[in-house]
Amino acid sequence: VMAVFEDITERISSRRSLKQEQDDRIRMQRFSDALLVALPTPVFYTDLRGAFLGCNEAFTQLTYLTAQNIQGKTVEDLWPHHVANVFSQRNPVLHKTEAQETYAFHLKDRHGETRKILFNRSVWLDDANKPIGWVGTITDLTSYEQSQAALQHSRGRLNTILANAGVGIVFCDVKGRVEEANPAFNAMLGYEKGSMNGVSIAALTHRDDTPNEAILLQELIDKQRDRFEIEKRFLRKDGNVIWVHSTVSVLRDG
Repeated sequence: VMAVFEDITERISSRRSLKQEQDDRIRMQRFSDALLVALPTPVFYTDLRGAFLGCNEAFTQLTYLTAQNIQGKTVEDLWPHHVANVFSQRNPVLHKTEAQETYAFHLKDRHGETRKILFNRSVWLDDANKPIGWVGTITDLTSYEQSQAALQHSRGRLNTILANAGVGIVFCDVKGRVEEANPAFNAMLGYEKGSMNGVSIAALTHRDDTPNEAILLQELIDKQRDRFEIEKRFLRKDGNVIWVHSTVSVLRDG
């Protein structure tokens, strides 16, 4: 009997390393796919020529373009001229710098409504750290700006009410410290605008009235009541005592 043996340890090790590398790539690809699906932000990716390779579901929901619709198409095929022009002109620059860039455009959606869109994109690198394409995200700023405008309008209306109200109005934090007081409340206690900010309401209240009010305030915070009304005494800045009828409610998130 004659036997021939060859040391294949290195070959087996290389084979196992290759298998491990392939498994890691598959695992990473599955992770990337799952991440794209889970992301609420619209994501797209292209090759260096600007031809689309794919996108996620959030991109489809915003643009009504599926991965099949956009595959192989360029920005010139999908976006208006003023958008495609910027992308095309910036491609060589971004390719060299490997930086991230942001663009803001106004686009019309399928209903003909103008939307303000923010594009972010950066270079996509291969294993050798060489650029092979672009990865980009899209953010629709329209709803955000509309909500901000509505918030500013509400704030302006509130400021008008506070400035012209004939009764004292004060906003406090949960510890009872003054955050904002209107002119009528400042005048009632003899303080200048903003000078009571950070001062505890308890410190402005007659000491004989603080225990009862403290109990009521705690019940308010603990949701045992929605509001309460009391007659109490305030100490003015000049030391005089005034009686007030106080109505207190709580502002809750949501």
